[in-house]
Amino acid sequence: MRYMNKLLRHLLTLPHPVRVFITLTCASLGLIIYMVSFPLTHNGNILPVAVGITTWMFKKKGFFIYIIVGTPILLIYHALRIGSLLWSYTFIFSFTAGFLTLLLECFFVITLRELVDSADEARNRAQEAEKRVEVAYEQQYQLNQIKDQFLISMNHELRTPLTELHGYLELLYERYEQINSTTQIRYIEHAFQASQELQQLTYNVLDAMQIDDQGKVLLAEEFALAGQVENIVKHLSADKLENYTIQVEIPADLTAFANAQAMRHIVHNLLSNVFKYAPLHTKISIDAQQIYKEGKEQICLSVQDEGAGIPPDEMPLLFQQFVRLKRDISGPIRGTGLGLYICRKLVEAMGGSIWVESDGISGHGSRFSFTLPMMKQTSQNMNISMDEQRVSR
Repeated sequence: MRYMNKLLRHLLTLPHPVRVFITLTCASLGLIIYMVSFPLTHNGNILPVAVGITTWMFKKKGFFIYIIVGTPILLIYHALRIGSLLWSYTFIFSFTAGFLTLLLECFFVITLRELVDSADEARNRAQEAEKRVEVAYEQQYQLNQIKDQFLISMNHELRTPLTELHGYLELLYERYEQINSTTQIRYIEHAFQASQELQQLTYNVLDAMQIDDQGKVLLAEEFALAGQVENIVKHLSADKLENYTIQVEIPADLTAFANAQAMRHIVHNLLSNVFKYAPLHTKISIDAQQIYKEGKEQICLSVQDEGAGIPPDEMPLLFQQFVRLKRDISGPIRGTGLGLYICRKLVEAMGGSIWVESDGISGHGSRFSFTLPMMKQTSQNMNISMDEQRVSR
């Protein structure tokens, strides 16, 4: 019985042409065997086999097709074989009894097939529900991991600048009259730097929270790329301009159709990373060119540094939330791992893509590149909004 169950279920998994071939073969053989053996033994038991297989594979449709085709063939055959006896009482009774038997068999097979289909459907629904539960569990696990990583990162990153800020302000408050003006200025500078770090950390967290809001619109505009980037470099702090050689090579006529504030925010974040990790007195190159990607005319803007580079095996995860290089987690440079994630979300909202190129060799540096549209795309839906002051900072 177990093997019969497997065989019947296997028949339902066969391709439609194969099932049609099996059905036609069984039906033809059944009719031929019945007609050949009729003069010797009037045995109609061969017909229910073909009817059962046809009904099992194609349900009511298969049964009706078999009856509509097979009944006229048998009537014509008997009319030719026995002539006037065709309409005798015995023949009519036998034909009617056989036909009702086939109907009863059809009802039984269809009922069994529907029960099997219902069981399979219930099993599939249960498996799908189990998969959904597993997916939901995995998503919840990932969310918990992100939350835990966020808390660990915030605890680590906020503690140091808060301690510095509080310490220097406490010294100034308690010993203001005891320290000279030079020391006071130095303490104020340290406190100011700590407050800037706190401000940047807070902005990154708020941006990361707001950037996932898909209900707002990031408006696009036409602007000259060179002017925007040169304005960013112009407003960098004096120490950055003194400690690095920043070279901008962007054609003056290169025009983008994107959100200028978001673009500035991306470039600002990329430069902030360079200032953190690239050695002092090295060159930073910012260039842009027109490219054709995915059948569209786009701008590719790149920021190249001369730092330690990025290990190739860590690059695929670099634009995810709270991701930092292994060498930086225990290093002196602080960060939340949100800056590049924000860049990726902003670039994708403008219909572009962002990536990094690096061989991981110290001194060769890294090259971060992202694309921007060059012309208005009516089908494009830019769907992130940032606070005016924080995006343009």
